[in-house]
Amino acid sequence: MSGTETETCGAEIEDEPKTLQPCPVCNSPYTAYVRKVPTVRTHRLINLYTCLECESFWNPSGYRESEQQLARDLQWGLNVAERNVKATHDLFAKLSELGVEPKSVAEIGCGIGTLLKTAKAMGKSVVGFDVNHRAIEYAVEENGIEAYAAMWNSETETIPIDLYLSIMVLEHIDQPRPLIKELCAAAIKHKAALFISVPFVSRNRWPNILNPDPKIAGTLFFDNDVHVTHFSKEGLTKAMAEFGISNTRYVAAGLWYGILGLTP
Repeated sequence: MSGTETETCGAEIEDEPKTLQPCPVCNSPYTAYVRKVPTVRTHRLINLYTCLECESFWNPSGYRESEQQLARDLQWGLNVAERNVKATHDLFAKLSELGVEPKSVAEIGCGIGTLLKTAKAMGKSVVGFDVNHRAIEYAVEENGIEAYAAMWNSETETIPIDLYLSIMVLEHIDQPRPLIKELCAAAIKHKAALFISVPFVSRNRWPNILNPDPKIAGTLFFDNDVHVTHFSKEGLTKAMAEFGISNTRYVAAGLWYGILGLTP
């Protein structure tokens, strides 16, 4: 018995699946149950699945954040604000090297708006969306950006957009394909660039699956209540191509890395 299994004795254990669902990243029907993995916040053992085609993983948790947790998320955004200012400059410098010079930016999942505030100071028009109303209140009142506490919809945008950003957001969504589809559709509509950043899972991280101890540095499974979809590069690239953006490349820009999609 592993250390993790010992520590979680007595925890709620999710039933093993009777049927398998398609991959939430690439929609392949060829999926498999892997094992149970522990959660830190709710102290459960939940099911981990994988896609045999794109090699993404997922562990749907059903967890929803309380008002107290939303407040903690706001504080976390403040704690990493200085780091994210630098990351923003690194990202736009890298995009510039690749010929992407946006005048207007929409960020889906903007948190307290550190990236957008920095982009605004660089002379860009910005708009942000996030479901954490506490973070959005701070973004508007303290960071002075246009932002909305709502699910993003391109129909609600107030300015033409030439760069869409979703940074470290999609891993929190059980079913990310609808949002990826909408992002691709909006980018195509506006002939904009699209940059999606997620914490990718590559084969060199597979050993964590043998021992999914959340205390291990660099593990995939440090907070599986909210990190529920573990993307592979291949899976995200395939999904974007399916939704109309096939001109893609992997981009690493300091802290943030992801897939950049360009439209004609």
